[in-house]
Amino acid sequence: MQKGDNMKADSERAQKVYKYLAEQVGVVVRYRGNELGCEGCLRVTIGTEEENS
Repeated sequence: MQKGDNMKADSERAQKVYKYLAEQVGVVVRYRGNELGCEGCLRVTIGTEEENS
């Protein structure tokens, strides 16, 4: 997304991305769309070096 795009946060889309990543790719992210100020948000972090080995 570029600055100036008229795209708004979309919790439905975020939920679909979350489900796809978990079920099809095996990547665990956290859906945050239900939290105040986090509409359409996913939280992505990396684990420790051992977890990523």
